[in-house]
Amino acid sequence: MLQIACSECHRRYPEEGIPHLCPYCGGLYDWDGLPEFDQAKVDPSLPGIWRYQHTFGMPPDLPIVTLGEGNTPLIDSRIEGCRK
Repeated sequence: MLQIACSECHRRYPEEGIPHLCPYCGGLYDWDGLPEFDQAKVDPSLPGIWRYQHTFGMPPDLPIVTLGEGNTPLIDSRIEGCRK
């Protein structure tokens, strides 16, 4: 399972508080590796990014929270004669 650790001294993220910098060396916190991705585990019935929940590193029974975002189609438009 992925862990959050300091990118400089590699100390794990503290259990208490929500610091964005390591209190020991001032480094930034980041994941210590890449998330698992398995195309077979993608659930297209779930909304937005939740279809990829197997990559989040959270409990599988975590409630899905959404405001209806995601899966928004991109639509071509013209602004001042330029295609955007």
